[in-house]
Amino acid sequence: MAYCANCFASPVDEATDAQSLITEYIALHAEEKRIGKRMSEIKESLKAIAASRRRTGNAVTLRAGDAAVRCSYRLSLRCDTELVEALEQVLDKEEFTRLFERKISFNAIEDGVREFLSSEDEAHHEARELLRKAVREMETSTLNVVPDRR
Repeated sequence: MAYCANCFASPVDEATDAQSLITEYIALHAEEKRIGKRMSEIKESLKAIAASRRRTGNAVTLRAGDAAVRCSYRLSLRCDTELVEALEQVLDKEEFTRLFERKISFNAIEDGVREFLSSEDEAHHEARELLRKAVREMETSTLNVVPDRR
């Protein structure tokens, strides 16, 4: 038994509490999926309607009485890595850096990091300390509905 968080006196039956929460969560999860699907359908229809209207400041506002939705437009540039690398060979460094910025990211390889940190050789002592500072272990929890197998 656990004690009620509100009054710290009356016991709470965790099994009953968990059962009602699980039942409600599964029901809400199904509803969320249905609502999300319908919202996506409506959103695509509204975008199609907005595409046929005149834009004002990169946006179209659709109204229904006092309610309104705004469809905003934003242009972005996407790069093909191989073609940009080829372009880098053709342009001089100054021209290239005026057109592109280089981004570098790092993803830790868990098995390699754990193995490196568990080693005890003195030659890599300083590197292990830097690695401990550079990499943080993060835990993320997720909750999924288990399909009914009946």
